[in-house]
Amino acid sequence: MAEATPKDQPGNFAGFGGAIATMRVVAYRNYTLSNVASLTGTWLQKLAMSWLVWEQTQSPSWLGMLIFADLITVITVSPIVGAVADRMDRLHLMTLAQVIMMSQAVAMALFYSMGWTNIWILLAMQVWQSAGQGTHTASRMALIPSLVPKPLLAPAIGVNAMTYNTARFLGPAVAGLVIAHWGQMPAFILNALSYIPFILVLRTITIATPDEVTTSKGNILAQIGEGMRYAARHPGIGPLIFIMGIVSFSVRALPDMLPGFAADVFGQGVDGLAWLTSAMGIGAAAAGLMLARTNGTRGLTSRLAWNVAYMSLAVLIFVATRNFAVGVAAAVICGYVITTNGATTQTLIQSAVDGAMRGRAMSTFTLIYLGAPALGGLVFGHLADIIGLRLTFAIGAGLCFCCFLWMFPRKTAMGAALEIGRATGKPEAP
Repeated sequence: MAEATPKDQPGNFAGFGGAIATMRVVAYRNYTLSNVASLTGTWLQKLAMSWLVWEQTQSPSWLGMLIFADLITVITVSPIVGAVADRMDRLHLMTLAQVIMMSQAVAMALFYSMGWTNIWILLAMQVWQSAGQGTHTASRMALIPSLVPKPLLAPAIGVNAMTYNTARFLGPAVAGLVIAHWGQMPAFILNALSYIPFILVLRTITIATPDEVTTSKGNILAQIGEGMRYAARHPGIGPLIFIMGIVSFSVRALPDMLPGFAADVFGQGVDGLAWLTSAMGIGAAAAGLMLARTNGTRGLTSRLAWNVAYMSLAVLIFVATRNFAVGVAAAVICGYVITTNGATTQTLIQSAVDGAMRGRAMSTFTLIYLGAPALGGLVFGHLADIIGLRLTFAIGAGLCFCCFLWMFPRKTAMGAALEIGRATGKPEAP
């Protein structure tokens, strides 16, 4: 079905037809299925690490520092990897990323077994893992459009979001069971093993629609700047990245602060944390499922604008209650709207960007998408120590709503540049 669709024409798929078509593409199917195991292990260890930090510090500030160590490394690495991804084989880059992350999981298991898991070791281990994650994220965003024909891009990103967030549900659910019964050590071992199937599959994948690559061997920093200028000057991508930065700063640190909410707000232990994290994962997986139904990009900009408003409301509901059952239900909604925001933004950028600039443009997306929550986690973590988690994220929800008010009157002009692409004057790569 996928191969029968003209390369540059929009697909005409009803319901989940586009998602089914993407899974008929052998390279994309193998990539997606093997990625589930790798991502599940990553989320399993993520929860184990954050709970270790909370056990040792009982402080939102230190959780904020863990977020900052994680994401500041990713946003430092991603622009470099984005430029490299426009110059070399993206499959090789992704394989390297898996090896880096697997080696970190092995080291973490060894350090934990020897009792070397103080807060500074945990921060250092987070930086190591995040270097691999930054390499993985930049290469993945550049690779996905090459695995399917162009008409299948939107549903492919939706399926990818569903896969990521299914793992986001499974990982914490498994982690809650494993940590409660056997401690953190098995979490690190299982994460190390989870990378092996993905590494093996990456060695067999073939590219369906290769992008043009940059043959220049010039200064890589100049090429990074070129990509950032391209994204900033684009009439659709530039405003979209600005909006995403504000939203990400104001509310996207919430999932990483869940250990504090579980213990301080809801009076729960690691089981409660697993419930909250899995609830967000369920909402996120549902968002991916709906995005997998996407047939093209028409109307996505307007939907994204309204989703920003829904995000502010969902976060307000979550922070307004101390009832754990209500909190779990609100976490599902938060997971849904936060994931819809990120995946829709990525779909619009991937659809509008010039292929030769894809790696660098998507690394700019990654820089803001992950860097803004890093800054938000640091600022909101310290603020929460002073005024509490609930009031802190209520302020974040207010900032998010202000972003909606800025975006709403601009959504038509943005949509013309993002949803139609070159026919509306999309700028060429410099």
